[in-house]
Amino acid sequence: MGYVGIPLSCLLAKAGNEVVGIDINAERIGLLNAGKYPLKGDEPDLPELFAEQVGKKALRASTDFS
Repeated sequence: MGYVGIPLSCLLAKAGNEVVGIDINAERIGLLNAGKYPLKGDEPDLPELFAEQVGKKALRASTDFS
């Protein structure tokens, strides 16, 4: 999950979907599931939207492709 997956996942979760993002980096998955926004950029309101959706458990990440 990166610069495309995180914003897209946030918007899908905000629209009412349960979203599971996939990444091969277990350390990043841990940070994402802890609500730590990993992107360096100036996307207005995205860090807050990310934290809100993770907090509501509408968005989570996993290394499990199944």
